[in-house]
Amino acid sequence: MKNKIYYIVGIICLCLTSFFTACEDDLGVRDGIREVEFKATADTRTITAGESIVYIDSSLNVASRLWTFSNGDIETSDLETVEVNYPVGQSLNAENALPSYLTKLEVTYDDGSVKKGEFLVGVYEKVIVDFTAEETEVFMGGRTTFESQVENLKSLFEDARDMDTLEWTFEGGVPATSSDPNPVVTYNTLGTYRVTLSAHRQSPLSEATKTVEGYITVVEPTPLVPDFAAELEDETISISFNGDFEPITDQESFIEVKVNGVDFAVESLSVDETDTGMLNIKLQEPIYQDDDITVSLLPGSSIVAIDSRAPETFTDLPVESFVEQFLLSEGQFEEALDTDWIKLLQNATIDGITEVLIVDPPTGGVPTGVTPSGKVINLALNRNGGATLGNVINQTATAEVNLVAGRNYVIKFKRYMTAGTPNILFRFNNQGGANQLAFNPEAGDPNNVDRWIESELKFTALATHAGNFNIASAWAAYADFYIDDIVIESDEARP
Repeated sequence: MKNKIYYIVGIICLCLTSFFTACEDDLGVRDGIREVEFKATADTRTITAGESIVYIDSSLNVASRLWTFSNGDIETSDLETVEVNYPVGQSLNAENALPSYLTKLEVTYDDGSVKKGEFLVGVYEKVIVDFTAEETEVFMGGRTTFESQVENLKSLFEDARDMDTLEWTFEGGVPATSSDPNPVVTYNTLGTYRVTLSAHRQSPLSEATKTVEGYITVVEPTPLVPDFAAELEDETISISFNGDFEPITDQESFIEVKVNGVDFAVESLSVDETDTGMLNIKLQEPIYQDDDITVSLLPGSSIVAIDSRAPETFTDLPVESFVEQFLLSEGQFEEALDTDWIKLLQNATIDGITEVLIVDPPTGGVPTGVTPSGKVINLALNRNGGATLGNVINQTATAEVNLVAGRNYVIKFKRYMTAGTPNILFRFNNQGGANQLAFNPEAGDPNNVDRWIESELKFTALATHAGNFNIASAWAAYADFYIDDIVIESDEARP
């Protein structure tokens, strides 16, 4: 490395007289005979943390003196020559300036007069070196990106900054060395490898090195294969891989998509913007939930992962259909009433004969293999006696269900009833009439009572099917009706 000498005014035996202000005691009668001289020097005014500054008071006719040092290893001294170590430094501020520490000197002369002065010294913190790597386990032939994490590297003086340096050394890597703060390094041979990062600050001088033995492990590459394929919204299929891809262009001809056994035209193939382990396939024609979709990767593509692996070809990978879902958490009734669900009342009379309870699921009924998840809601009518008919209504308190008018949906749920003639109404914003969806299991059928059953209700959404979701129930006689795991799903079939 080329050496360069910097001559800095006052670096050795710096005379500090010009920095001082003085005052004299009011003696009434001035000496007028002896010349009184105030003179202090320091061997430097800028150092690195852990170094020392030597101060000298060369004033004449001194009766006593007091040095005061901020942030030094000693706070005061009365010595003519004193060495002060500064163990703690500071970093450059936002203006690239170094905050200073204050040094004071007070001199009392033989004639009783006093002079005081103060000046500033800079103590720059040491260079601190650390680093990370994007991946520390690398496939053979793959690469990883390193990131330097170096503090206090910039020299205090601008004309010295061109000699501030970073130097990486990568055992087993290509390149073997680099001065880039964030280099990309390729490893072609199996093994474990050392990484070293050194930093040099020219002024004030500070150097640091960090070495980590066996930091990088190079292993045999595993095949780059898809984990799953799923349909997204807007005619897009996403394939997840066990790796991350470089950006790709003009590779859609190597993707084959079949819908119900028929080839479907691919509009584009791209790496997902938020997850580079995903390839997104945009189709030219619409697809539906009941479609049987497969995707294949044909030989000859130039698709490559960032670790240099090429994906293995595959044929007829099944694609999971996209299903829009609502009420996934609110439909499980794990919270107390007035949290996810609140009770609505039509009038005070109904409140006297009905209850809404969140309870543990009933047990002891006919086993069916259907099991609710946790607690359930019980919509009970006439629990407290009386024969008055009416509704007990619950609505979601924390979620809105906004469906698209004209689209097909299905309400799926699990239910358990004890007796009576249930009439279950699903509503939005508690709108009845043509807006509500009625579920009426066959009255008197023993297969409908004392057992958990999975049920569903299909419908085409109206413009009014938006807002808070409600459940209403009514019986001609007393019964318990338990319900759980309510979900609304899209139900779009190919026309």
